Amino acid sequence: MREEIRAARTLAGDANVEQALAQVPPEMATELRDVLAVSWCSLTSLRAFHEAMAAILKEDPTVWHLRVVEHATREMFSTTWRFVLRLTSPDALVRRASTMYARIFDTGKMAASIIAPGHSLARLTGWPEPPAFHLDGVATGIVTVLRVAKIESVQARWQRTPDGADFEIRTTPR
Repeated sequence: MREEIRAARTLAGDANVEQALAQVPPEMATELRDVLAVSWCSLTSLRAFHEAMAAILKEDPTVWHLRVVEHATREMFSTTWRFVLRLTSPDALVRRASTMYARIFDTGKMAASIIAPGHSLARLTGWPEPPAFHLDGVATGIVTVLRVAKIESVQARWQRTPDGADFEIRTTPR
């Protein structure tokens, strides 16, 4: 979550971020300002922040949020990880989705499986009725990691399940 605030500052400027933080309830602003790399902030606070930012920028909240997720994900993998990702198969990267998910969210669990070369399924459980706002962000994060790994032909689509969502991921096998 800290990476998303940092990405928002890069994409929209400190003044706009501070204006958005001033528009959310004070306890949410404090939570968002104080978030650390090893701590969590509530998804409600994060969504309120993104909605305030989108209003300031006169953008659709989902479009803004996905732009921030893509930027933050690219930045997280901009160091030596980028090189390592490029040496890893798309299927191996998808299998790591559960580990990446657990580092970002404290709600639900994700497990990924390979259906066939270039076709994977990441299943989110333990979060009945997750907001589309966050499911879109997870799908964008998956696609971005694969694109950082130089897998250009990638699609991720989600569908709700009674206990969460399924993310169908398709890539062109290497």
